[in-house]
Order: sequence, then C-alpha cells, then structure tokens
Amino acid sequence: MRIHDLGLIDYREANELQLNTVSQVRDNPTSEVIYFCQHPSVVTLGRGTKPGDVFNWHGQIEETERGGRATYHGQGQIVCYPILDLRQRGRDIHKYLRSLEQTVLRVLGKLDLLAARVDGSTGVWVGEKKVASIGIAVRHWISFHGVALNFKKDNVAFEGMNPCGFNADVMSDLSTLLQRDVSYEEVKELWIESLKEEYRTLV
Repeated sequence: MRIHDLGLIDYREANELQLNTVSQVRDNPTSEVIYFCQHPSVVTLGRGTKPGDVFNWHGQIEETERGGRATYHGQGQIVCYPILDLRQRGRDIHKYLRSLEQTVLRVLGKLDLLAARVDGSTGVWVGEKKVASIGIAVRHWISFHGVALNFKKDNVAFEGMNPCGFNADVMSDLSTLLQRDVSYEEVKELWIESLKEEYRTLV
C-alpha cells in the first residue's frame, strides 16, 4: 500500500484518478494506494443530497457517487482518499467507515483534542463542532472517496449550503479549536502514522 500526495488538484481530475485506481486495485490488490490532496473550492453532491442542501452557492458544483449529502471542499482541508481492497478486509462497509473515523480520532488525540463520533452521523466531532466529513463509494469491493478534515479557516467554506444536512455553523477546523496555526503537512504526517496503526500494511 502506497501513500501519494496529489497536492492541489481539481475535484474532477481527482475523481477520474480514483476510478482508474479502483480498476487497478481490482485486478491487482497489491496496488492499493492512499491519496492525500486539497481541492479548489467546490461543493459536491453525494447520493443522499436533498433539495435545499445547497441554496446559495455560486461556485463549482459536482455530482459524485459517494454516500452522504452535500459537502464543501477547499484549501482549508486535507482530503484523504483510500483506494483499498475490501475483499481482503471482510467486505464490511460499516466496519470500514468506522475504521476511517478511527484514523481521524487518533490524529485529533495526538493534537490533544477530545474528539468523538456522534450517533447517527458519520464523521468526527469536537464537542458540538464537526471537523471531519466522511463519504465513501465502493465498486467491486474496492473503496474510493474518503475523508475531508478541516485544518484551517476558509472564509467561503460552507456558504450557501447545509453541509451533510447540518447548519453551516456546526463546522469548525483544527486551527480554530487549537488557537494556533495548523498546517497541511503537520496533519498529513500525523494521519499517515494513524493509518499505519489502523491498517498496518503501509509502505
């Protein structure tokens, strides 16, 4: 399993790359990869998006086959897209979702933030503030899409929408919660260590 940082990449381009990688992993499970990246500002519409989730957003909008509702991606986030063979991991999507949440919980714990899951809501919260959104898709038991973790304030984030069905004011970021600047690289390094602990096959 490899780690590959895509840097700043358009959402459509990243989606196409994921689909190509899914096909590769289906045919060769040893080609599993975890992508890290950032996206220019975009709102994505998951399979569960409802009328009214996006009501005053004037930027890029993309439909996607991940689960969940509408969400925002931008340069205040680090996004993690694991392309993993769930045929080797019990073919249990619910368990896989919980494992992704656990990788984020471990990162926040290393930053001395008391984070938690919320019943009935996929994602990671610190108190009443949501800092990570999760939405995955699966083809041929190969996972794609993944987790977006907010690490710094983005002034246009979540404007004109209800992210994951919540009011936008529930969203926060690590820099705000820690009252210091948190960088993409800092979070990525912690997250890689957490992923190694969770999946134990990273190289």
